[in-house]
Amino acid sequence: MRKPEITNDVDLAAKLRARDDAAFEFILDLWSGGMLRLAQEYVSTHASASEVVQETWLAVICGIDGFEGRSTLKT
Repeated sequence: MRKPEITNDVDLAAKLRARDDAAFEFILDLWSGGMLRLAQEYVSTHASASEVVQETWLAVICGIDGFEGRSTLKT
């Protein structure tokens, strides 16, 4: 995996808006594990938690253009 040049959330959001595959792959690898652990606290099966994470990533892709930067991108 090639680590993209990202110095802050503004840079990362800009790369995601530009549909930069390396930026998306980077955060996917970096954040999915934590997202899965969190989801497992709320649902009863690993499969359900995996589905929650997948749906969350789809929401990120669909909603990135509306990200205003009033919070961190990770939240």
